[in-house]
Amino acid sequence: MSLTDFMASAVAATHISYFLFVSGGFVSILVGAFRKWDWIRNPWFRLSHIAAVYVVIAEDVFHIQCPLNTLEGNLRSNSGSEPVSAAGRVLDHLLYKSISGEVLHVIYWSLAVLLIILLFAVKPRFNITKTI
Repeated sequence: MSLTDFMASAVAATHISYFLFVSGGFVSILVGAFRKWDWIRNPWFRLSHIAAVYVVIAEDVFHIQCPLNTLEGNLRSNSGSEPVSAAGRVLDHLLYKSISGEVLHVIYWSLAVLLIILLFAVKPRFNITKTI
């Protein structure tokens, strides 16, 4: 395996991790609210999660191709291997071939709106202490 192939695989792993963080984070917030998990109220988790979701929304609004897909494709084409990894093909198939663009658009925006609602319904705990 060349360095370029390794880097492309690392980008694919990062993309899968990003997807799992967004989807798993949303499910964790919902489940954690009912099970009273304290960690879902961590402001760093909540703010980074909502930022990750809104990056995807910004890509959707401005019709920007995912930079991770672009980077992986460029790395793979430069190395002479397939333009997309097996994991990338699976994600591409799941997200773009099995779900229509209109439905995916609704899912993105619904998740974004639900996360704003959850930000107020399941508030993060900001532990601010006063110093005198």
